[in-house]
Amino acid sequence: MDIVADENKVVLRADTRAYPQDAIMSAAYAFVGRCYVLLDVDEPDSLRVSLTGRDILPTEALRALGGEFGNELLAQTIRQRIVEQNAPLIGQVVGRAVAGARPAPAPPQPEPAFDLSELEALDLEDEPFDDPLGIAMSWEDKYAKDKGKGDASP
Repeated sequence: MDIVADENKVVLRADTRAYPQDAIMSAAYAFVGRCYVLLDVDEPDSLRVSLTGRDILPTEALRALGGEFGNELLAQTIRQRIVEQNAPLIGQVVGRAVAGARPAPAPPQPEPAFDLSELEALDLEDEPFDDPLGIAMSWEDKYAKDKGKGDASP
């Protein structure tokens, strides 16, 4: 860990053989809200992580920031390994949870029996009713052209 106090930053080198690149990036993401983070390829098997304070930080605070990053890097590496080791179990648990969240199919309902006796009781006489707006009039009756006017058919 290199601390460059005059530039307000701490520079760490993470060996990608010891720490997976995804774990390094996850640890860096955890620090984005606290400081400026820059990841750069330093060597073929190494990433350089630069943490720059948003405010001017004393050397002790920069050293603590570097130490916290190292702890977070270790935690992310362990998390990733646990997920890889338990992937089949995690898949089973998630599969059961999703299957259990699906609602049970509704039991089949019998067809409703229609009671037509009420229709026989209705009075369906053809009596005219008052329709001043022409709502009950069919479209053809309402918009039909006058047959006698302008009809050119022989």
